[in-house]
Amino acid sequence: MPSPTHLDPTAPPPTAGGTAAPVTSAVYRGEIVHRRRDGVAHGFRRTDVLPFIRLDEVDRFCDLHPWWSARHRAPVHVRRGDFLGDPSVPLDEAVRDLVAERTGSRPAGPVAMLGHVRTFGFLFNPITCYFCYDVTGTRVEAMVFEVENTPWHERRATVVGPPGHHVVAKDLHVSPFLPDDLVYHLHYTQPGDRLTVRFDVRRGDAPVFVAAMALQRMEADRSSLAIATRQGGWPTLRVSAGIYREAFRLWRAGATFVPHPDGARPRWLGLGAGRSRRHRSPGVSR
Repeated sequence: MPSPTHLDPTAPPPTAGGTAAPVTSAVYRGEIVHRRRDGVAHGFRRTDVLPFIRLDEVDRFCDLHPWWSARHRAPVHVRRGDFLGDPSVPLDEAVRDLVAERTGSRPAGPVAMLGHVRTFGFLFNPITCYFCYDVTGTRVEAMVFEVENTPWHERRATVVGPPGHHVVAKDLHVSPFLPDDLVYHLHYTQPGDRLTVRFDVRRGDAPVFVAAMALQRMEADRSSLAIATRQGGWPTLRVSAGIYREAFRLWRAGATFVPHPDGARPRWLGLGAGRSRRHRSPGVSR
């Protein structure tokens, strides 16, 4: 099992790269880092394990471990209703439909999802990424990232182009300690032996916040799914609880509280995750 990739939130953004082998399902393990850069001394890093599932082979992926299933309830349940779009539409088709709606071009190849899945009945995904490949299945043509905010558990999906640098206006009230007049500078790499996704959040030219993950690939097999269950299952509950702990620390550190602009009511524990309020917006990078 590889050790977590070290991630420095002050380092330059990653460059696009990765292997050009046909995409297959895998498990990624590495570091998640959050760091304020606006004068409020706060940040954290943790290790996480995330399944990377090619969506046209979900059943085959789940069959690698007896606790996983996409067909019925199980300790680890890849449940269609937990993810983007109309649950009656296959998830890969819903992703392609969204990309076509936002960009005018429909991806022709496979779609792979990076994100947590429902484990022991609980799910919380601060971000879920969908990588849309070309017809050969070797190169990412577009990515959809869907963000879920706290404590309201609303979701919003944004479409960006191929690996590299993208600039996206922040259009969801992600946190009560971040204002809304911000811009995401997103950098992500081609999934391969390593995968990096990094958001530099800015107000104009001033850095405000960095959220990043630097991951290493493990082959999908019974052992890696067991690791994902153990290290990426119950930790999803710890992630949700940890967000509230970090919010308390931010408040103690003097961060400004920013109320929800629409007056939405909090859903404190996120136990209804998968039925979160979805927001639709133009959400295409420039």
